[in-house]
Amino acid sequence: MTRKERFAKISEALEQAFPKAEYELEFQTPYQLMVAITLAARCTDKLVNQITPTLFNRYPTPQALAKATTQDLLQIISDVTYPESKATYLIEESRIISEKFNGEIPQNETELTRLPGIGRKSANTILAQAYHLPAIAVDTHVARVSQRLKIATTNTPEGIEKELNLLIDKNRWIIEANRLTLLGRRVCTFNTPRCEECPVQTICQTPLEENRQLSLF
Repeated sequence: MTRKERFAKISEALEQAFPKAEYELEFQTPYQLMVAITLAARCTDKLVNQITPTLFNRYPTPQALAKATTQDLLQIISDVTYPESKATYLIEESRIISEKFNGEIPQNETELTRLPGIGRKSANTILAQAYHLPAIAVDTHVARVSQRLKIATTNTPEGIEKELNLLIDKNRWIIEANRLTLLGRRVCTFNTPRCEECPVQTICQTPLEENRQLSLF
């Protein structure tokens, strides 16, 4: 069985397990998603979703957020990881968006990745989730399950992204990445994968003990 044939079986099983596979950060606009993604680095979506309503109410536009001070933001985002750095990123991102893009979040990876705090994964997430443009965001969950399921042979986010781009039909990049993320978050976790509950356990080629020993970013 080829990797593409095996992924087709994985995809079918994941569709049954996660039929909707909705993105879990809450947002209404591309600006809100940019802010939420910046806050979510090494932080749970649940916590970010608790914080952002207050933040968006006080700073509804990039222009408003660009005028905030670090101390203003720390009053709202102090519970996230690295709050000082993230406050600085948010203000600078918003300033650039306001001054260079008339308040509109760019729709291409090159311009997005020039924003402080926005790397390739975050840029691809904005393209996919806010603009519904085909992109695969390789977060830690996608990377981990791609390696454990042996649908990727490399161990870098960019390398995994390239392999998945070739393996998955372009019109399914977003939904398949969402499902791989959910599998990693809810079942194929880092330290204690729940292999006995996994919807693709009969397809997975990595034994349980090896899964627990793998050191993945």
